[in-house]
Amino acid sequence: MQLDVVRSGGFANLRLPASLDTEELTRGEAQEIEALVGGIDLKSLAERSPLRGAGADRFQYELKVVRDGEEYRVIASESEVPPELRAVIDRVLTQGSAPGTSPTGPGQGRP
Repeated sequence: MQLDVVRSGGFANLRLPASLDTEELTRGEAQEIEALVGGIDLKSLAERSPLRGAGADRFQYELKVVRDGEEYRVIASESEVPPELRAVIDRVLTQGSAPGTSPTGPGQGRP
């Protein structure tokens, strides 16, 4: 499973991309992420996307998940990210790598 996240916005309007491929993780790490993603109704969220919220200078998250030949894309304002989606986004941003680089270990990725 391939997961890509782009966090954008904030005061400086910076873009922070991160990617995570479960095939490059240990079996246990891959299973944890697959369980997190499995608990989300990606199809429903993608159909409702973008999930917009109020507030200037807030972050916006774009999550793309490619799983079993299907691609789902969800865009959500910081205030509208459902908790189950937040867990996946946080994991990719923490453990993932910038596109074109190698993944890092847990807790050593980008903030």
